[in-house]
Amino acid sequence: MTIDRERNNYGKYPKDNKRKLKAIIRLLNVTDKIPYELLLDADPSKKLVDSYMAKAQKYIAVYENKTIVICVLVKLNEKTIEIKNVAIAENLQVQGIGTKMIENAFHISQQ
Repeated sequence: MTIDRERNNYGKYPKDNKRKLKAIIRLLNVTDKIPYELLLDADPSKKLVDSYMAKAQKYIAVYENKTIVICVLVKLNEKTIEIKNVAIAENLQVQGIGTKMIENAFHISQQ
């Protein structure tokens, strides 16, 4: 995944200075640490997060050996996939990374 990041006066890149963030999107596997620090930004409790994690497809974006995004999808039926959680590292929010992650996760999950 390559994402164009634009920052503004609030610590973000100006529009004329585009940078690309190259992250790897992949499934969260059993040897990975679950990124609760991201997941708990969107859901109020670890118990709630754990309740849907067992039955979910979990996609992460990794940049410089750190999980920067997680997208948790649950298949409800053959035609419906629910987004249970999308969480982006705070310093990377509001840059289109979450949107790109959702697009990629849905594409991968439907293969």
